[in-house]
This record gives sequence, structure tokens and C-alpha cells, in this order.
Amino acid sequence: MNKRFFAGLLAVCMTMGIAATADYKEEYPWAADAVDYCIENDILKGDEDGNLMLGDHLTQAQCAALLVRTFDVNYSNLRVVEFPEDHWAAKEIECVSGYLLRPADFSADDNATREMFISTLVRSLGVNPEKDTDVIYENFKDYAQIESEYLPYLAAAYNLKLAQGSENKLFPKDYLTRAEAVTLIYRAKTSNLIGAVETQTDILGEAQVTQQSAVNWAKSKNAHERFIEAAGYYWLIGKAIGIRPEVLYAQAGKETGYGHYGGRVLPEMNNWAGIKKYGATGDATEDHESFETMQAGVAAHFNHMCAYVGLKPIGTPHGRYKAVASMPWAGTVKYVEELGGKWCPDVQYGKALVELIEEMKLY
Repeated sequence: MNKRFFAGLLAVCMTMGIAATADYKEEYPWAADAVDYCIENDILKGDEDGNLMLGDHLTQAQCAALLVRTFDVNYSNLRVVEFPEDHWAAKEIECVSGYLLRPADFSADDNATREMFISTLVRSLGVNPEKDTDVIYENFKDYAQIESEYLPYLAAAYNLKLAQGSENKLFPKDYLTRAEAVTLIYRAKTSNLIGAVETQTDILGEAQVTQQSAVNWAKSKNAHERFIEAAGYYWLIGKAIGIRPEVLYAQAGKETGYGHYGGRVLPEMNNWAGIKKYGATGDATEDHESFETMQAGVAAHFNHMCAYVGLKPIGTPHGRYKAVASMPWAGTVKYVEELGGKWCPDVQYGKALVELIEEMKLY
């Protein structure tokens, strides 16, 4: 999924709430266009009295809800952060949790800081973090206040002219206001970053890599013999169903450590894609599907992808297939790059798979 979202911060904290009238154009002239846009698109909503509360700080849960309301961020069913199960924004938090750079710091009802919001939105844009962070040191006097993990994302935002700060400061530890948030949304929605796809690697179609090349590639990765053996099933089923086998084989390598496993999923479960049981929200071994044979596990991997790309599964699919097939975007995913944010909350997930596929072609 390329869920594209972000913009720069304007650092001013004004009054704690105003009426949803033209008064905000005088109170917040720098945010007036953004407020108009967000009201028109039903993104920004006031209370029953029409108060927009533009000066109010946003909680981390409210930020999650705002992101989900504004952009095509899909429910991941992955509980990465802790929050009460009955929280009003439970689903929105789970949608966004995969984009958090420091999920351990998440607290639903605490206010969101600017550095947290910036990094989350840069990740949701699919923008790569900037390796050279000197632009932050050179342009902002308060760089020392920025947590080290956030620096590459703030640098990326600055280079894209999205986060420009104020008075040579980014105010990273300040809390985000509603006025600032809608300004971020407006800039993001009207920028050419939204919806941009850098590459388009087909999931559907015939193999572009031979089975022997895939095996050679697997051996170069010091793959376990079970992963090398599985290649035959991937090329057999891929040809029959119409999904490029190298795409799923690369994914299986990434998900299982090239057949060595070592995580919550055990080798004897024949689960090549980390597929969870229907309704499972945890990440324990028992939360994952188990298949009787290697071939059944490979077939389940293809069936799972069928829900994403809109193909008919082989035989009776596993329960989790139904969960994916019920998503509003089910059947629309055509490119490997789009798997980031859908198959896995990490927006770079699809790009990582493309790199593995390109490697495979060299063998």
C-alpha cells in the first residue's frame, strides 16, 4: 500500500478553541486554506456548537483517527501497541501502529509531539529516511532536542520542503494542534507525493525468473534445504494460478529467514508467509496457521495472495483469506510495492521484496 501523507509544521500555538465561522481566517490566517479544504472534505469536524477547537492539542489516538479518516490507511489487524480494547479509536490505532517509529512510546490519550507525528507521516508516505541528517544540524537551532531515531525522517521532510519549522526551530517536543494538523493534511493532499508510485512490479503474470535461478539465489542466501525444496511447489502452483512465483518465493524467504524460521512460526507448521488464524490478534505461535504438508502451505500462501489480487483461490482457503477478502481494497492490489501497508504495516515492505526479486534475476 502506498498510503501517502505528510507536510510541514508551522510553529504557533494560539487560542484553545474558536467557533467554526469566518473568524478562524483572522485567528489562523496561515491555516485558513487548509481549514477550508478539510471542512469541505469532511476531514475536520467541530463539536455540536460548531467549534473547530483549532488551538487544541491532539492526542495520539486522535492523530491516528485523523490519518485514517484522511488517507487510505487500512486495518492491519496487528496489535503493535498497547491500549484499552474498548478504546474509541481502537481500530484506527491498529491501522496506524505499523507506521510508528517508536511504538513503545505510544500512549493513546497522551498528546502527540511534532517529531512523533512527522516521523509517522513520513513513513506513511513511503518516503525513505534521509541518510544525511546534516540539514537538520545546519538549519535548526533545536536539533539537540530531536530523538536520534526521528532525525532521518525530519531530514527527509525538510529536503522535500514539507517541514520548514519557524525561526530556525522545529520545536520537536511541542504538542501538535488541530490547526497545525489540518495544515499538514492540506499540504500532503495537495502535494505530488500523494499517490506517487516509484515503480510498479507486477504480482500477476508468468514467471520472469526460472526455478533454477531461484534455487541458485536461495543457496546464495544459505537457505535451509526445506526452502530450496519448496521452490518446485512455488513454480508449479504459480503457473497454474497466474501469480508470478518469484514474488511469493522472495516473500517466503523474507518471512521465514529462507526456511530457517527462528521466530514464532515453527518449521513443522509449513506456514511460509506468517499467515495468522482468523480472528487472531496476538503474535504467539498458536495465533498462526498450521498446514499439514509443504505443498499445502505453499498453496495457502498463494490463496492468501489471491485475496489481495482478486483471483479465485485453490480449493477451500484458510480462514484468514476471508478476513482479507472482506477488506474494501480486496482484489485491487496489482503491484508488489502496494503490499507495504497492506500485507505488512511497514510501508517499505513491498520495496524490500522487489529488491529480493531483482537479486533473484541475477542467478
